[in-house]
Amino acid sequence: MDKMSMPFMGLPNDAMRYGIKSLKHDASPNHPLETSLKKFDEEQLRLKYVTLSNIYGSHMPIRLEMEKHIVTKNSLRLAPLQSSNLGLDVLTRHDEDFGFEDFLCDARFSERAPVDLHTAMEKKFGIETSKMRF
Repeated sequence: MDKMSMPFMGLPNDAMRYGIKSLKHDASPNHPLETSLKKFDEEQLRLKYVTLSNIYGSHMPIRLEMEKHIVTKNSLRLAPLQSSNLGLDVLTRHDEDFGFEDFLCDARFSERAPVDLHTAMEKKFGIETSKMRF
């Protein structure tokens, strides 16, 4: 190897062929328990659907998935307000759980500045207030 050449650890990323490199896929979970908890919820849902299918027929899991889709799709919130998705929480029975997001997701402790409702709605509907004169 030449003293002037610089070795590199891997092949350079060809962004045009393979897309922009993201470290999200390369990162591993922080703790093995995190992976276990994610898989536990998915497994519980699968077992629930199998049980409902055996008891009520194959239409029941499909109906529950349709209800979830309807609840998540039809959000009647104004543009800057984030939806709490209470309907989805009720359908998935997460309304009975008390997790860290219940007490740590307070708007008073948010790092983002509060959004002006009127400005956000004008931006959503493409209204330019600078040209309007009253």
